[in-house]
Amino acid sequence: MSNKTLAAVLIVVGVLIIIVALFAHALGLSSSAVLSWKKELLAAVGLVIGLIGVWMLAFKKS
Repeated sequence: MSNKTLAAVLIVVGVLIIIVALFAHALGLSSSAVLSWKKELLAAVGLVIGLIGVWMLAFKKS
């Protein structure tokens, strides 16, 4: 797998994690509509994964 492909996968996975964390209640994955610390942590993890993908895509040479 090339670095560009891996970076794209990381970006997509990060965005999907953020979407799941922020819309967990609407998706039926959470009983509370309030953004709890667990959802915030999951969104932060998704953000970090996505940013690693962006960094790999922008600054690494393949």
